[in-house]
Amino acid sequence: MDQQQKQTIVTESIPTFLAASRDQELIALDVHRSLLTSLDRLNAAFDNIPSVAIAGRALPPLLLSQAHSAFLGAVRMSLAGQVHVAYMALRGCIESALYAFIMKQQPSSQEAWVNRKTNRSLCRNIFNANQILPLLKEIDPPLGQVVEKIYETTIDRGAHPNVLSLGSHLDFDGWDAENRLSNILLLPATNTVVEAALSGCLVAGAAVASLSMHVMPDHAPAVAAHKEAMEVIGLHIGRAPRLGRVPINLVA
Repeated sequence: MDQQQKQTIVTESIPTFLAASRDQELIALDVHRSLLTSLDRLNAAFDNIPSVAIAGRALPPLLLSQAHSAFLGAVRMSLAGQVHVAYMALRGCIESALYAFIMKQQPSSQEAWVNRKTNRSLCRNIFNANQILPLLKEIDPPLGQVVEKIYETTIDRGAHPNVLSLGSHLDFDGWDAENRLSNILLLPATNTVVEAALSGCLVAGAAVASLSMHVMPDHAPAVAAHKEAMEVIGLHIGRAPRLGRVPINLVA
């Protein structure tokens, strides 16, 4: 089997699993150069946000920084072929950004978040994607639509255990002869599911970078991150760089 088509089903130990993951990452870096160029641009936009001192309360920008970390984790796991796990990280990326957004829009919510242990129900009611998304769609309808769509996609594809996430990692080679299914730990770099996961990272990363403008509207690097996200996503879909023009089936 060609190295680019090799899948990993079992490993002898965690070190051998990590070695196999690294091998897959290096292969995928070569296979998906175009997507990686766009993902690099988004990463640079995130890196640039703290290049200038950020005024105001600390929690919203810190949560955006956490979203950036989750974005990088999702990219790394997608490259390695751990696609369903990558969507778990992407969901966390989006939720961290949404929490930062609601903290900016409703500053009093920060106290509920910090004191979660004393009033869990209040915190859960405020910091709930289904509660935050309507406000985002009211303030920025195109962006809100894209965030909602990619958020639902992460859940469909692995952030929750479901048919799509399970099926994407199943190996049927032993089914006919042995009536046996195997779980694939690492999908090969050429698998279309890997490319779809990297595309999902791009859309989620662009949406979160764009959202940073609403979290830090007076912070020039955050506004620049929004503009860069618009250009990256526009090039990705081959049309004018407006996130509101992203077709609804882009991440379907």
